Amino acid sequence: MQKALDEEMEAQLDIFVAGIPCQPFSQSGSGKGFEDEKDGQVFFTVLQFINGKLPRSFVLENVLGLKNHNGGKTFKLIIEKLCESGRYNVHWKIVNTAQNGIPQNRPRVYIVGILKEIDTGRFEWPKEIPPCNVRSL
Repeated sequence: MQKALDEEMEAQLDIFVAGIPCQPFSQSGSGKGFEDEKDGQVFFTVLQFINGKLPRSFVLENVLGLKNHNGGKTFKLIIEKLCESGRYNVHWKIVNTAQNGIPQNRPRVYIVGILKEIDTGRFEWPKEIPPCNVRSL
């Protein structure tokens, strides 16, 4: 019975969304990256989940500092690990919340992966949305 439930749940996993702890990669955090024993290894747990459950797509989010942490080596490793299985097309972009309907200047790194058998090469990042005026709310 449990095996049948597990298989059914796997078949229903369309999207997996995760925010990797930012403190190890943030300028205002520890800056220890993967060496941070508490939070720095969470990415590898997320990667293990993605590779084990094979969601149809995933979205990962982190601070802008992730892109340049350790001279860009950390980000390069993350992208390489996400592509390593050969199962996903991986896209990334720096998105500022101020350009997407949120009245706050907060650039973040977003990584999107889509199973190759689903991705027809038509993935596009959403068009920007002007920020709302807080005073008009």
